[in-house]
Amino acid sequence: MRKGYIEKILSGEKKIESRFSKNKITPYHNIFPGDTVYMQEVGKDVTAAFEVKDVLFFELRSEEDVGRVRILLWERNLRW
Repeated sequence: MRKGYIEKILSGEKKIESRFSKNKITPYHNIFPGDTVYMQEVGKDVTAAFEVKDVLFFELRSEEDVGRVRILLWERNLRW
C-alpha cells in the first residue's frame, strides 16, 4: 500500500480502497463485510488492520458504467 494511505484509512479520511483489474482475481467476489484486512507498506511488515464494513463490485465496460459508479459513490459520500 502506498505510503500515507494506511493512516488516512485508519483516521476515516480515506473511506474507499479500489482495485482495478481486467481479470477477476482475488479479492474480486472473495471479500465480505466482517472480514479483516491487513495493511502494509510495500516491502514492510503488516502495520495495521481493519474490519470491512461494506463491499461493492463493479464491472466497468464503458464510460457510461464509470459515470454511474461515480454517481453512486457520490451519493454514498465516498470518494476515491
